Formats: sequence, structure tokens, C-alpha cells
Amino acid sequence: MTPPGPSSDLSGAARAANAVDSAHALEQELARRLLNLTASLILAFSGVYLLVNLWSRLWPEAILAVGVVAGTALAWRHAERTAQPVLGMRLLVWTTFFGLSGGLLRQGSTLGPAIWWLSVLPVLLLQGGALFDGILMTALILLEAVFVAQFASLLGVVPVDPALFGAARRDVAIVGALLVNGFVMLMGIRWRRALLAQLDHARLQAEDAVRVKSRFLANMSHEIRTPLHGIVGAAELLRGSRLDEGQRQVLSVLRRSSASLLALVNDVLDFSKLEAGRMRVEHARYDLHDAIHDAAEVFSAQAEVKNIELLSHCTADLPPTTVGDAARLRQILHNLVGNAVKFTEAGEVRVFAAPERGPDGSAWVRVSVRDTGIGMTGAQVAGLFEAFAQADLSTTRRFGGSGLGLAIARELAELLGGRIEVQSLAGQGSSFMLLMPLVDSPQAAPAPALFAGVQVQVVSPQRSRREDLTELVQRHGGVCEAFDALSAPGAPHAPGSRQIVLCDDRALPAAGLSVADWADRLASSGERGVLIVGLSADARQLPRELLPVYRPAAPARVIDALQRAISGHPPDSARMDLDGSTALDGTRPPRVLLVEDNPVNQLVAQALLERLGATVVLAGDGAQALQRLNEAEFDIVLMDCQMPVMDGLACTRALREREARLQLHRVPVVAMTAASDDDARDDCREAGMDDFLTKPVDQLQFAAVLARVMRATAP
Repeated sequence: MTPPGPSSDLSGAARAANAVDSAHALEQELARRLLNLTASLILAFSGVYLLVNLWSRLWPEAILAVGVVAGTALAWRHAERTAQPVLGMRLLVWTTFFGLSGGLLRQGSTLGPAIWWLSVLPVLLLQGGALFDGILMTALILLEAVFVAQFASLLGVVPVDPALFGAARRDVAIVGALLVNGFVMLMGIRWRRALLAQLDHARLQAEDAVRVKSRFLANMSHEIRTPLHGIVGAAELLRGSRLDEGQRQVLSVLRRSSASLLALVNDVLDFSKLEAGRMRVEHARYDLHDAIHDAAEVFSAQAEVKNIELLSHCTADLPPTTVGDAARLRQILHNLVGNAVKFTEAGEVRVFAAPERGPDGSAWVRVSVRDTGIGMTGAQVAGLFEAFAQADLSTTRRFGGSGLGLAIARELAELLGGRIEVQSLAGQGSSFMLLMPLVDSPQAAPAPALFAGVQVQVVSPQRSRREDLTELVQRHGGVCEAFDALSAPGAPHAPGSRQIVLCDDRALPAAGLSVADWADRLASSGERGVLIVGLSADARQLPRELLPVYRPAAPARVIDALQRAISGHPPDSARMDLDGSTALDGTRPPRVLLVEDNPVNQLVAQALLERLGATVVLAGDGAQALQRLNEAEFDIVLMDCQMPVMDGLACTRALREREARLQLHRVPVVAMTAASDDDARDDCREAGMDDFLTKPVDQLQFAAVLARVMRATAP
């Protein structure tokens, strides 16, 4: 069921949909008019011809005329009943052709009137849009004329008696055929021009509908994202406060609900942009492996809550980079992985990427997202990619969702030149496969031997994880053994031993060990440990002997942890602060000019920035911002785009003009706007902005942009 929306948007969409069908409808209208004209002309001339032949007692010719009249009437009626004017035109003209051909053979000469009336028929077909039939009939008429003129009298097939028909009838046929041809062509041209004018009008209406829809989307994006920015930001502030367990649960509900609402808003806006043909694709080189692993990591928290395994693996022969749109690839995989996690209650979700040959022999990549969830029947799979559709209504009630994700994923895959395939069995799980061409991708180079001479024991109760980690270690030159459970401690290893145990924390309970117990065992044996843990684990509470890797244990993170274990690097340096509040460590506190007209967003953004150590000065519009910039220096300007008095774009243009005129240092300006489309980004770049943040903005996004700016401007 589609969500309700404003009537203006729905009417604009309906107008656009009607305009898409206008060309076909106008072609059918032209064919219908020509059918009526053709039928009327054939019936009129055939009727006159019948009366003349009856008067002259030319019974064979009269019979042919009756056949033409009857065939024309039947074909006309059939076309009106079936609403197929082009087919009706073809039947009608071919019926007349056979009747006139019989008359030509009966006359036995090209001097008779039949040959001239035959010349009218291809013109009627061509005007009615039956190009092949018109060409075929022209060829048949020429062959028939040659036969009659050259061979009929010699073979004695038909009598030759031109005097029987008289010159007057021939002259009437010539004049009549020329007049009919001219009239049909004139009316066809006139009607075609009129219908083309209607088509052009429909095109203008469609373009107007798209413009109206685009403005509506931009306004709705701003109106929805602006309050969402306040909600998400306030939740981020609360997360850093001292809360009891009940308050933390309420906060968790608030954050999940705001994330779900934001995902729904993004889906609706993206689908509308795809429907309007306004989704653009970037062409830039990006790391293919990182894009695939990042898409899985996004859903690690949801997978941990449901106690299911989430794994991602790229084969060694998959090219490291490609040219395309990394953001769109991530968006496709987010939809596929998100659905897999949503519909899986137990077991695992595995993302697996490998190269393969495309239909033309070129290099492609196949990214499979396989789950052990509820699965689907063949009938459910057939309608899976329709907008606002899910497998059934009970799915929507049980799992939620708008039903737009897969429709968006399919459209994006086609934009990238690929496709999505599905295999599923009810009750056994599903496998969604993204197949996409690789553009200008280098061959995968041999992996560096980072772990040469290193012995690694991989311990995990999950077979897929054991296989992936074993392949990763061996790919980089290590010697690896895999176990599904921890073994009893062996003989102590000599100091400096290069023996490492890479253990999944889910293997500890089966061995009757706590994390501390296992750390003590490692210390006594001289081995070094890397522990795969969930996001809920606090790395600061782990024993110092252990290096943590957070699920889904992306290869880059595993390699980094193993290298630290080999080098004996202090584990504390590998700890990660999940709040991201230390993102600006090692840099001086930045001075930030926050230009925002919404008081709630001012409060939230200022608090988040100050938590990161920034000094924040506020401005309520572009004019105030220019005044603040005249009074003091700032490291960065965070600029809202839609504000009263002077908007962010006009303010940035004025700032850049002032800097150029006075030869001042260029201040980085980052757009902070609720608009999310490509046109908005283009407008920001053209105005002179340096970066782009889409509301709602959280603390990690603020930290990332401040870190980039401070590194770029560091002396």
C-alpha cells in the first residue's frame, strides 16, 4: 500500500505518467483516422464500381466488387471492435488488393483501370504506419503488372480485350487514383501535424510535472530533515550523558526510531528521484573491497542484537579498485544486507564477492548476500521488485519497512549497468546477487606476505568465519590452523614466539572460559591473542594482553590487529572509542562559525561541536555570518543553505567575492542542508562551498569534517 501524499504531488505524477503514454495514444489516433478515411474511400469507390459493372452486365467484375465491399466492411467492424486500427487498416487494404488484383488479371492488361486503383493501396498502408506491408504490396503490384504485360497473353491465362473496358474508364481511374493519393497524403500530413502539436503539448506538461515534483521533493526534504536533525542531535547529546539503565533503553528506542524514520525518508526521496529520472551516477575510482566490507559493517549492531553472524569476504582475485559510483554501490548493498538481517532470526548473513565474466566476456563482479532467513516462494519472488511491495502483508506487519528498498536497489543496479538476481526457498533463506561490470579495474596483485613465518590459530564455532579468516591469513603468507573450539593449553612457547590465537569470543563459553581466564592462559603459554568481539563490548575493559576486533571483522581490521600482535604494539593504542569523541585529538581546538536559523538545530549542533572541543560562534542568517566573518577569524564555516534575509548560497558567494577582492585567506565553508539531491550539491559547489553535510548530522560526521579541515589547514 502506498503511503498517502499531497494531492499536488500525486496529480503531477499522474500527469507525467499520462504524458509517457501520449506518443502511443497519438499514433493510435492517427491510425484510427486513416482507417476511417480508407474504409470510406474504398466502400465509396467499390460501390460505384459495383453499380457500373451491374449496369454493364460485367458479372465477374461485379462479383469482385461485392467481395471488396464485404471484406472492407468486415475488416472495418473488426478494427472498431478490437480497438486495433493498424491491424484493421492492414486487413482492409489487403482485402481490396486481392479484389483489384483479380480485376487486373481479368482485364489482362495494364491499360485497364485496375492497375491505377492498385497504386492507391500502398500509399494508404504507408500513411497508416504499416511500413512493411506497404513495401511488400508495392513489390507485388510491380510483379503483377510485369506478368500481365509480358506473359499473360502468351500463356493464354487470361483474355486480352482492352476495348471491353474503354478509354473513358481508364482515364477516370487515372484521375481518381491521383486525386485519392493526393487527398490521403494531404490529410495524413495535416493530421500528423495536429497530433505532433498535441504530443509537444503533452511533453511540455510532463516537463512541468517533473519540475513541480522536483520542487516538492526539495521542500519536503527540507521540512522533514530539519526537525530530524534536532531529534538525532539531541539523542547524540543524551548518549554522552550519565543515564541509568532505564533511561538508556528509552534513548535506544529514540535513536532506532529516528534512524528508521530517516531511512524511510531517504527511500521515498530516492525512489522519487529515480522515477523522475534525476538520479545521477558518478564516475570515479574507488576501493571495491572497502565499499563491500563497509556495507556489511553498517549492520553489525543489528546483527549482534539478533545474535546472528554477519560476515563479509572478497576473494583474492577480485580487483582492488574500479571506476564508478561507490555511494550507489553502497546504497544497493545497504538495501540487500539490511533486508537479509531484518528477515533472519537465526543463523548467518554472508556477503561474498568474486569476479566473473560478463555476457560480452568483460570483467564483472558478483556480490552475493546470502541469509538463512524466512525465504520466499516463487510467486513472492516474482513481485519482489515492485515499488511498495513486500512478500506479503504479514511481512510488513511483522518486520516493517516501506517496500521501496529492493525497487530502489534494482533501479540503481541498472543505472550502474548491472542487475540483481534472486534465489530463494521458503523456510530456507534467500540469496540476492548483484552483478555489475568492472570499469578500468587492474588485475588483483599478489597479497604481501605480511604474516610470513607466523603461526595463527583461528578459533570460531562458525564455519564460514573460520574459512574466511583462514583464507585471509594464508593469502598473506601465514601458517594457519582452524578449530571450532578452544583446545587445551599446550607447552609454553619461547619468548618472542610468533604464535597468535585469533579467537571468536563466542567460542569461550563452550570451553568454560571467561575473557580474563583466556587472557591468563595466553600469558602463561606465551601466545598472543586477538579477540573478535561484538560492538557491545567495551574494549577498555578487556585485559591488556588482548587486541579486540569488532564484528563483522572486516579484513583490514583483522590484518591491523594481527600486525599489532606480531609487533607487540601496546594494545591500548588499538582501542577504539565508539563515541567518536576523540576524533580531534592532536589538533588545536577549531573556531567554528555555525550559520543556522533554526533555534533547536543551533542548540544541538553547538553542543555536539563543543563536545568535540570546538569553539562555536552562532549566526542566524547569511548577513549575520558576513558580519561575524568581518569581526573575527574562523577555521571553518558550517552553513545552512535555506535561511531568511540572506541564504547560505548568497552568503558564500559574497564571502568568496570579498576574499578575492581583498586577497584574504580562503575560509572553508561546509554546506549543512536538508536537501539531498545532486542539484543541491551542484549549487553548493558553484557558490564556492568546499564540502557538503546532509541533515540530520551526527557527532561522528561533525568530527570527520572538522578533522579533514584541521588536517588540511595545519601548518
